[in-house]
Amino acid sequence: MRQLTIWGKALRLRFFSASLLPLFLGTVISGGGDGIISSGAWLLVLGVVLSAHGASNLLNDLYDDLYGTDRINQHYSPFNGGSRVLQEELISRSAMKRAIRLCYAVGTICLLLLSKLGGGWGVLLLGLAGFGCGYFYSVPPFRLAGTACGELLVGLAFGPLLVLGTTTGLTGVFSKEAVLVSLPVGALIAAVILINEFPVKINLLFVCLYLFSFQSAPSLPYFFKKG
Repeated sequence: MRQLTIWGKALRLRFFSASLLPLFLGTVISGGGDGIISSGAWLLVLGVVLSAHGASNLLNDLYDDLYGTDRINQHYSPFNGGSRVLQEELISRSAMKRAIRLCYAVGTICLLLLSKLGGGWGVLLLGLAGFGCGYFYSVPPFRLAGTACGELLVGLAFGPLLVLGTTTGLTGVFSKEAVLVSLPVGALIAAVILINEFPVKINLLFVCLYLFSFQSAPSLPYFFKKG
């Protein structure tokens, strides 16, 4: 039971509502015609969404720990600083890597089945784009979380990609209505991330200064190099 609690903390389950909201919105749009939605297809969409979100959260924790931003964050909150499971040594990095691979494997299987059930190439491409957003948000060489593109990527993933991906997976066709309705949702999620990232940006600056002191400024005081 304790392990389940720890992994729930690592996955940051409380924030899965950020992906469930656009999923439910896409479901409502998809049922706007005859009101009939395949329960099997919906469960597969849910599997893709939760797997992708879980993998993204774990990747973010792993690479923020590797880069040191979460370890030096003294002002962490539920909204920044990660889940803290690596810093508190509740989970090892190797275990987290295995969990990431499992999330992507489950998500990929669900995505392929959804494509075969009627979602077609459209849902496959949208799903892969969603996986890519979660991956490149945290992983080098792009690591977009530390750039001005990070919030735009979050808005794209939790807005158009998720809502349109849901409608395409459930109906097999692209919906202009889904794109338009998704924009405010994506903007809202991106704004939440932006507001709560200021402490992270400050920590990233300190990490850069720390690395610079070793590589380019050997004459700096010893206490600065040691942190």
